[in-house]
Amino acid sequence: MSSVTVAEPDEVPARTRRVWLRSLTSRLVVGVVTLVVVLVALIGGTTYYSLRSFLNQRLDQQLESTISGSLQQVFSGTPEPGRSLRPLDVWAVAISTNGKWLTYPASGAAEPMKLTAGSRAELAGSAPRTPVTLHTTDGHELRVETTDQLQVSINGSPPVDIIAVGGL
Repeated sequence: MSSVTVAEPDEVPARTRRVWLRSLTSRLVVGVVTLVVVLVALIGGTTYYSLRSFLNQRLDQQLESTISGSLQQVFSGTPEPGRSLRPLDVWAVAISTNGKWLTYPASGAAEPMKLTAGSRAELAGSAPRTPVTLHTTDGHELRVETTDQLQVSINGSPPVDIIAVGGL
């Protein structure tokens, strides 16, 4: 008899599971979620930068109005009726035209702005009414502005030339 050989079928490779999503529904859900995440990130980033610019301009306006207020009251403590000096925490220091420390504000008028000698010298040489950001020696980050050279009586002494530095 003739022998019949039966050919064995080649082994079928095991089905590997696809890493990517198979159903249309799952692909649509992933697509929509990705789109929402991208849109939220773009809107959030745009809002952050727009608001940051606006708030920096507003802080500079508040700083300008604070510096334009009564410096006599800040450094000598003499009251001027009708003036409110502290819309928020205000820091101040009086320096000479070469950057030497002269005095801190009168008690209760403003917080003392404690600066390094280098910062005081830099502020004395900078253009008046130009806002800059700096760090105090006691760890505060302040937006500060200097005034033009002024004559102010400090603690009852004869008037001296100062540059007032105010910060928020």
